[in-house]
Amino acid sequence: MIRGRNHHGNLRIGASVGSDTEDVIGIGHIGYEHTYALYSGWEVFWQLREDITIGGKDLLRTGVALGVKIPI
Repeated sequence: MIRGRNHHGNLRIGASVGSDTEDVIGIGHIGYEHTYALYSGWEVFWQLREDITIGGKDLLRTGVALGVKIPI
């Protein structure tokens, strides 16, 4: 989606299904992730995410994540 010399951005779309002892919950995900490349293959990223829950208590959930990707 977006590409630069040491960074790139991606649109993320997905789905999840889970359950507990009583209910089954389905979640649709959509979001944006931007990653910055560092030395030796390490990467730093931030992610914006919106979840749409089917069968759960909350219909919409919004979140932000920050992280480090370490090459193994």
